[in-house]
Order: sequence, then structure tokens, then C-alpha cells
Amino acid sequence: MKSSRPIRILHIIERIEKNNGVTAVVLNYFRNMDRSKVIFDFVVHKDSEQDLENEIIQLGGKIYYFPELSFSNIKKCKEQMETLLATKRYYSVIHCHLPNMAFVYLKAAKEKQVPIRIIHSHNSKGSDKLAKRIRNYFLHWAGVRYANHYMACSWKAARYLYGRNSAKAFLLNNAIDLTKYRFDEGKRKQNRLEMQLDDFIVLGHVGRFCKQKNHAFLLEVLEQLVKENNKYRLLLVGNGELEREIKEKCRLKGLNSFVVFAGLQQDVPKYLSVMDLFLLPSLFEGLPLVGIEAQAMGLTCFVSSEVTRETKISDRIFFLGLDAPKWADKINHWIHEEKQRDKQKRETSSLRGYDIAQESLRLLKYYEQKYWQGTGNDEKRKI
Repeated sequence: MKSSRPIRILHIIERIEKNNGVTAVVLNYFRNMDRSKVIFDFVVHKDSEQDLENEIIQLGGKIYYFPELSFSNIKKCKEQMETLLATKRYYSVIHCHLPNMAFVYLKAAKEKQVPIRIIHSHNSKGSDKLAKRIRNYFLHWAGVRYANHYMACSWKAARYLYGRNSAKAFLLNNAIDLTKYRFDEGKRKQNRLEMQLDDFIVLGHVGRFCKQKNHAFLLEVLEQLVKENNKYRLLLVGNGELEREIKEKCRLKGLNSFVVFAGLQQDVPKYLSVMDLFLLPSLFEGLPLVGIEAQAMGLTCFVSSEVTRETKISDRIFFLGLDAPKWADKINHWIHEEKQRDKQKRETSSLRGYDIAQESLRLLKYYEQKYWQGTGNDEKRKI
């Protein structure tokens, strides 16, 4: 007979913070999960942002802090995982979002006879550097061996991590709460006035300042645009390790008055609402959550051709090679020829497969099915 208590899923991630795509996806699902049936717990490797930590605890979750991710800490992480699984014997489902460390955590889980070991691919490329790609290839190969269930955010991400076994992967969309992204012209005008952007053409980007997100390219595009029209403004939302470097490049290019560094913001819909175009020139992506959010807001999106085509969930997204003059030409054309026509139809349409209310039911069913197939009536692992 099935237990009336919730199944506890142990998620393994690097950090719990707002400026992190994996965090956003996992917490979106946790918030919308039927928590009488499933609860998410977390293994993390860096301090959590306090408000998110408090939210997880209020939702019924637990957080276990492990040593920071590094090769020198592998032994400590494995020992701590073994201790955790030995003392918390109710974990029958391990969901690992760190392919580089799956060979540690899923191996420990297999040795402790945890029946459901899920590895999740969130990216379509291991790194932009050859040496790291080679390293990651072997780490991923080792980790996948200890998983017995595969998950991915897109088929491109599945093919990258699982190769010929990608067809076995469960595709979990990076779903969102669509009610938060309904376009409202009144709120847009109010937000633009508040940010002093009402008289400008606002090009926007939301993302962590890191090499993958390619902020330097955005400055190259902007540099082309302002030569012809000084009404362009670039709104950058986020923070990260390269923020200072990008600000310096901005200064050297004489673009300070054309760029708004908004910092890390919790209310992403507010900032999306003020944009005229959304730009995403990433060097690689699995399936970017912010691309879904921008389309849900009704924004036209110009994205790198390196981004998976599965990001296209509306007719508002266009894929371009990373050529700054070409982006500038396309943006100018859209502003002069398409903006007014687009404005008449800018509203949130039904984005099938990306409504978190529906997708959380799919994930719940998946967890329950795997749990009962893997454990049956094994009393020692019931909560």
C-alpha cells in the first residue's frame, strides 16, 4: 500500500540564488508541486540567498550544505553524501543537476542502493574552452554510467549529454508561471516612466555576467546602432563575475550614457515589460528560461544561432549568427518596419508545454511512477 506521506526528492545543485537558471527552474517546479505528494530537498555547495532558503524551508524542504565544488573536495563530498544517505534512509530519488559531479553523487547513491538516480542536462555544451570540454566529456561519461534515468531541458541538451541514448531522456520544459508575464500596456508605460526610459528604444537582456552570455557582443551591436540613432538604450539585468569588465568596456567605447546596468532584480517581468526588443547572443544554451519568459511577455527576441531551436515557442523569435553589423541591421529594420505592427498584437498567447501549472503535474506523475516502480512497498525508504 502506498505511503500517505510525501516522497522526498533530493536535488543536487551548485547554489540557490536568483541569478541562476537551474535554481529558477527547480524552484518554479517546487512552488507549484503538490507538496502533499512530493517535497524537494537540496544538496548545495555555496551559501544560499537567505530569502530563497527561508522559502524552501517554509515549503517543507531541507537544505544540506556540502563543500565548495572543486577537485580537492571530491573525497569530502563523497563521504558527506554517503553519510547523508546512510542517516536519511528515506531518499529513494536523487535528482542530480551537476553532470560534472554526477560520478561522485550518483556513484555514492548506487552504492547505498538508492533505486532512482536521475541525471539532468541543462546545457548543450560543456564549455567554451577546448580543455574544459575535453575534461567535461570524461566527467560526464563517468557520471551518466551511475544514473538509471535521464532528464533534459531540450533535445539538444539531451543529445549533448546522452548521445545515442538521448531518446531515453524525459524532456522537462523550463516552464514558468504564465500569469506573471501577461503583457499590460499600462504597466509598461508606468515602468518606462519610472526608469526614465519612456523616450527611448530599449534593447534588453537578462542574464548573469559570464562569458557564455556574451555581453561584449551586445556592446558591439549597440556601438553600431548609436552611430545612426542616439535613442537606443541597452538595459542589462543581472550581475556576475564579468560585470566589472563589461562596465570597463562600456566606458572605453564611450557607451556609458547608452547602457543601463540594472543589477540583479527579482521582478524580472517588470524589466521585460519596458523592453522593445529582447537580445540573447549566448555562445551556447540548453534551453534558456529567460527566452521563454520574454516570449510569454510578448517580446520579439533576437537570439544567437547557437541557442537551441526548441527555444522557439512563438513566432516572435529570430535566430542570427554572431555578426554584430548584421544584428544592428536587423534591429534597425525591425524598429522602422515592424515595431508599430508588432505593438498591435503584443499579448501573451497560450504557450503550450510551458505553463508551470500543467508541467508540474507531468513532473509529479514522473516522480511517482519512478518511485513506485523502483521501491514498490519497501518500508525502509518510506517517509
